[in-house]
Amino acid sequence: MKKIVTALFATALLISCSTDSDNQIDTPEDAFDIAKIEALSTMVPDASFDLSEQGLYRGIFASADVSLHGEIVVSIKSDNDVSALVMLTNEKNLYFNGKALGDSNYTFTSKEASFTLDLSDPSNVVIAGSDYNNRPINMRIVKDLHNQRAAVSLGTFQDSGDAGFGGTWDFISTSTFDITQTIPIPPFVFTVTVNAINEVVICYDNGTPGGLMFNDTMQEDYTTAGCAGIIPADTYTPFFSGAQVIDVPFVGPTAIDEYAAFGQTTTINGVDATWNFGSSIIAGTPGVQAYVDLSCMVVPSGNWSWNGRSGTVLFD
Repeated sequence: MKKIVTALFATALLISCSTDSDNQIDTPEDAFDIAKIEALSTMVPDASFDLSEQGLYRGIFASADVSLHGEIVVSIKSDNDVSALVMLTNEKNLYFNGKALGDSNYTFTSKEASFTLDLSDPSNVVIAGSDYNNRPINMRIVKDLHNQRAAVSLGTFQDSGDAGFGGTWDFISTSTFDITQTIPIPPFVFTVTVNAINEVVICYDNGTPGGLMFNDTMQEDYTTAGCAGIIPADTYTPFFSGAQVIDVPFVGPTAIDEYAAFGQTTTINGVDATWNFGSSIIAGTPGVQAYVDLSCMVVPSGNWSWNGRSGTVLFD
């Protein structure tokens, strides 16, 4: 039985935001607003907001043409203190000033984009409307609680034989569990807390105004014989650790950034896609991230197969 523990948001995902103009798009004119919104990149949830629509929200953001892709953080506070930040994979940022519309609806605007959230049920955030360059934005957003942290990992997919077929492939976590590893001689035990993959979100530009977005909230457990590193033999829920440093006995501080999701099935347009994704900073050259298969052998990438197509999955 996997033990669910207090969630830890991966430090690699807390991307600090520069005020350098080269690192900005859609910048508010008010310098105070910029500073306030930038603070969202490292903000943590306030426990007093956990049971209300106020508080922090986190998720994924992809323009319909998937040219803009990033992690979105939204802050809802009293006195109409409402804002949002999108930390894009191209190392630029989108800044949004927000305001309450009443009836648990909030609108967010920047120079080129806007969106509206319905937070009447904070556990089921509804994107009530969105626009970026006259096309909708594809988003999935979840409440970030002080004792059940949300985490996001961003990636992309590509058809190996069709350069025109590709898009975004993201993971959202709202829970964690512990992986305990034992070093037998002499016996030492250490524990790593990882983010369970609770949702997979896939976006693709099919030429329609809104593009396509698919999500899967039912991940399959898988069994592994174990790998050298942090994954002992066991049955696991798919997970990602986020970049962190752990203290390994006799080794000392060791950087990890582990992903493991194998034997997965996601239904897309009524057809099952099968996919596998593994990555480890332990399995390959020390200190170098490597994609791995279920046996922890180094491979070129994650992989997927759907409707006669197949290709790669890479993290950003």
